[in-house]
Amino acid sequence: SFAKTSPSLVDQQLWGTEKCLSAAKIFHEFENSVFGRDFWCSFEDIRPWVASGNFFYAAVLKRGRFAQMSIRSVASVLIVDTTSRDGLIGGKLRESELAPISLSQTSTNPTFYYSSLILAEPWHIVPLFRTLLENIYRRRLTESLAIDSAFSISCGEKGLAHLRKSGFEQTTEPRYMGKYDIMVLNRETARVAFWRRLLLGMASSFHTSLVG
Repeated sequence: SFAKTSPSLVDQQLWGTEKCLSAAKIFHEFENSVFGRDFWCSFEDIRPWVASGNFFYAAVLKRGRFAQMSIRSVASVLIVDTTSRDGLIGGKLRESELAPISLSQTSTNPTFYYSSLILAEPWHIVPLFRTLLENIYRRRLTESLAIDSAFSISCGEKGLAHLRKSGFEQTTEPRYMGKYDIMVLNRETARVAFWRRLLLGMASSFHTSLVG
């Protein structure tokens, strides 16, 4: 159980995709407040994602006064249509215009978009990644999706360092909005267990290191 991960989690909870998306508006507002103007979008922009089955989310929340829960850390991964990915990399689309893959689309391969990571505590990343891995792998088993690549947008030096450690590499294309590096990953460059398991289908063990 999550509580066994750390003795300091007595007053905290781990939420997976289903529970997070049931409160999607709250998490959307939280991410807008953290990432700021350049990544701001309306809830209507993400509504198709919430209903798509291609939006995976994990969060650590802390119980406060009067049993209110506050968001501490979040991580999210989307399964994206490669056509819209290429549009973003080429400067034709904004992040909020990325489209989820449709099962009716047979001409393009799906790819992962590593959408967000916000950590109140560094060690939160392990339970977040474990939850995402379980949720995503369950969907891939259900629909036999073969995904061998991922991409992300780097926000700041810490974000860039995290992505590089994971095996993401900078593209040769212009930066997103002229400011942010667009990073790509494949089976050969993936360095950490979380991404190796997603791209290679290795989900036999969720209890070994996912980030190193």
